[in-house]
Amino acid sequence: MANSKALGIQRPRDSQRSRLYAAEQAVGGYGSNGGQPLPTMADIEAYLDKLTSSAWFRRRWDRVYPGTYRLRNGAGNRKATGGMNDLTYPRWSRYEWMVLHELAHHIVERHSGSSTQAWHGWMFCSVLLELVEHAFGAEMAKRFKAEMKKRNVKYTKPRAKQPMSEERKAQLREQLAAARAVREANAARAAVEANIAARQAESALLVVA
Repeated sequence: MANSKALGIQRPRDSQRSRLYAAEQAVGGYGSNGGQPLPTMADIEAYLDKLTSSAWFRRRWDRVYPGTYRLRNGAGNRKATGGMNDLTYPRWSRYEWMVLHELAHHIVERHSGSSTQAWHGWMFCSVLLELVEHAFGAEMAKRFKAEMKKRNVKYTKPRAKQPMSEERKAQLREQLAAARAVREANAARAAVEANIAARQAESALLVVA
């Protein structure tokens, strides 16, 4: 796939990140509550190999998933990361949930050709939700989905905006013209009333004088 950076495509703003993290924390997705521990890189490799070679996984992502990635142990790096080619897991992140979180990044990057999706946008959340349901079960997926909804985290593809018809455009132009005419009429009326009031005030002053 073409590299989107080379094509001048800018990655969308990662506006959901903090809300998604909060949803994950609410269901116990981080640290020792995040499923089975996978303390060594060999454990993570075995887990990922089993998952990505399964019929379930292949049915969903075989078209975009080449089955190759580089595992990194995250030495000297506190961040767990998932990208086009690499999956990095420092010691703190070596639990099932976090392994799936970074795998979801890897899948989305492969799917979108890198940089065309927000890091934690709807596509990432959709993939992560599927992985969570497969690994943790339907009840956990239901809870996770509820926490995302509570925080307005999008996990489904946005509906495409329908182009406006010429008829609708004409209706809107008429409505705008009518509203403008009302405003102008009100302004003219207000100006006349203000002028009348000013003349009345002047007449009253002359009478007093």
